[in-house]
Formats: sequence, C-alpha cells, structure tokens
Amino acid sequence: MGAQNNNKTLLMQAVENGKVSEIEKLIKDTTTNIDAVDDEGHTALAYAILHAQAESFECLYEHNADTELFDSHGTSIFMMIQNEKEKALHSGDKPRFEALEQINSTYTRRYNDGVSHSHSMEPTFNTGNSLKNKS
Repeated sequence: MGAQNNNKTLLMQAVENGKVSEIEKLIKDTTTNIDAVDDEGHTALAYAILHAQAESFECLYEHNADTELFDSHGTSIFMMIQNEKEKALHSGDKPRFEALEQINSTYTRRYNDGVSHSHSMEPTFNTGNSLKNKS
C-alpha cells in the first residue's frame, strides 16, 4: 500500500483502521459507493482482507459488498484471502492468521449457504480499474 493515498475512499480508510461504527455510518450515506476501487483495483472489502480486519469484512459483507470483483492484478477476493492467510502462516503471525481465518469463514459460510452468485473464474474487463466475473 505504501505511504501514498492511492485514491483511497473514506470507507477504505475506516476499514483498514477497523472502525466499524464509521463504516456503518459511511454505508448509510447514500453517496458512498461500497464497491469503489483505488488505483490498484482494491475495494473496501479487499482492504479488510489486506489489513486482517475481520469485523470490517463482516460488516461490508452484510451490506452486500461485491465479492465477485478482481483487483488490477487479476486477484479475486477468495484468492486474496488465501494469499494473505498463507503469508500470515509463514510469518508466524497468529493473530493475523486467526483474523483471516474468520474472514475466510464468513466468506465460505455465505457461499455454502447458497447466498452467492454463480462463480466463473474467467474475468471480464469492466470500465474502471477492476475486473468482474462473468454472470
């Protein structure tokens, strides 16, 4: 992420800092785009994963953040979770790993309950910085 802003939204900033009450407030604001992307194609949901913010992830998930988006590197939300879990495991960061396990559990529970859209792993280019699965 670096020190630069990368066009982070206020929602992304609240997510990376784990400020769930601020996230709720921003989501209620009808001008907030829950699926806005930064310069790397990361959404607020991706920020929750990259910063291991399980409560933020759950909040965004409950408010229907799009889990079908890919970042500008072609990484899906699912793969981002798996990649970050692997990094935490290899670095021995148990609290981070546990938070990412909780995120993974939230994500997979929804898919196992049939709440999700169908999955095609073939991305299609959208206008903007993100990729989205074909429906």
